[in-house]
Amino acid sequence: MDNLHDRKLLKLVVASTLALLAILLISLFIFDMEISGGLGLWIISAAATAATLVVMVVLHGELQRFFHAKSESEQKAHQDARVDSLTGIGNRKYITEKLDDVCLNASEQPEHALLLIDLKGFKQVNDTLGHQYGDALITAVAHRLAEWMSDSELGRLGGDEFAIIVKAKDEQELEEVCKHVSQVFTEPFKLPGGPRAARGSIGACLINSHSSSSDSLWHSDLALYDAKESGKAFRIFDEAMSKLEDRTKRLKADLENSLKTGAGLFVEYQPIITRTGRVGSMEAFLRWQHEELGLIRPLEIVAIAEKSQLIAGVERFVARQVIEIAKLHTNIRFCLNVSGLQLVDDQFVKWLDTTARANGVSPRQFIIEVRESAINERLPQFTAAFALLGRMGCKIAVDNFEEGGTSMAELGRKGVSIVKIDRIQLLKAQEQQNISVLRASVELAKTLNMTVVATGIDSAHLESVARQTGFDWVQGNHFGECAEMPSLTSMKAAA
Repeated sequence: MDNLHDRKLLKLVVASTLALLAILLISLFIFDMEISGGLGLWIISAAATAATLVVMVVLHGELQRFFHAKSESEQKAHQDARVDSLTGIGNRKYITEKLDDVCLNASEQPEHALLLIDLKGFKQVNDTLGHQYGDALITAVAHRLAEWMSDSELGRLGGDEFAIIVKAKDEQELEEVCKHVSQVFTEPFKLPGGPRAARGSIGACLINSHSSSSDSLWHSDLALYDAKESGKAFRIFDEAMSKLEDRTKRLKADLENSLKTGAGLFVEYQPIITRTGRVGSMEAFLRWQHEELGLIRPLEIVAIAEKSQLIAGVERFVARQVIEIAKLHTNIRFCLNVSGLQLVDDQFVKWLDTTARANGVSPRQFIIEVRESAINERLPQFTAAFALLGRMGCKIAVDNFEEGGTSMAELGRKGVSIVKIDRIQLLKAQEQQNISVLRASVELAKTLNMTVVATGIDSAHLESVARQTGFDWVQGNHFGECAEMPSLTSMKAAA
């Protein structure tokens, strides 16, 4: 009886029945002289019984309608609770329940597998084009996945992550499924602002009688992480990934402790050399000598720090060490690597300014370096931080230029004064005999008053290529390996 019209109709029927009884009673009183007492009593009883029956029939019908509507409403609510409101496919609750059923009924020989799909660069789409555009992309991907995998269970776990329960009996069959799913991203997606290409990473695992839903999600997530780290379209879980995750968990805990105590952490420096052979600046690199696992690779430190939200602590630790060294070498600029997330939030820049000045060091001694891939398509968000760095007197460097395709002219307008190009670009230019093209890029940078640095130079041959191309500065093991600062003080600094 949730329907207002039905409630009004029921009230009308009850009121009409009561009115009928009232009319009968009044009639009996009016004609009391002509009807014997026994007959009048019989008529009253009959009328009351009839009225009661009418009310009971009406109520029975209404109650049936009410419970039927309630049952339909509960079923709809049950379904809605398992449907993603944005895309119309299943949500996390839906896919988890389906996964529970599959794991419960699984046999020793796998029959099903779980795929997790994560969109590459989705955050950049959201940040640069807005959530409405991001929602349109998510919906378009969901609809294409539903079309391609119509015989599988599909759900959206949240954000840009999807899950699919597919049929697969072994790793070879699962690999074919992953290849099929990866084809979803070969064609651009139709969006309100026009077609847009999107790529996805896939992590997968087989499900057998030993699997639980939580284990399956964890294993697929490990495979997904490995796919993203390796740059591959998909990865299938194996035990090596589990061991790697155990190592990652341990290193995360140990890194957090080392940042508090300083145990095992130290900074090394590599010189960046000018065309005249002077030290233009020193780039600082964090090193970690683990007490049991030995020297941890720099890329692994960064990956763990970013994944566990320790990157701010890592970068501040390095900055503090550099500030102490900068006190002793006031004629040298020091290059600090800073993550894109740190620069979007200008708190790090403000902290660096305050901390440096409090220790008697001028911020002009610092070059703040950020990877181009971190700012590609999000450059407007860095405007405030870049402007603040400029006012402080810091130089801004972009590393791995041409990795993300950002306009050099746009970088110049935002205050970038140093562009670093990796050795891979030099090798490509040499192999394809396009040194003139790379030289043109270098010349363009110079017209924009930028300094261009060739990095990763590890041989006299690559140094020669860099000189031919017109690079201002060079950096690499050919000129000096990373070392603690005291062993480099004999090198003459650039004015």
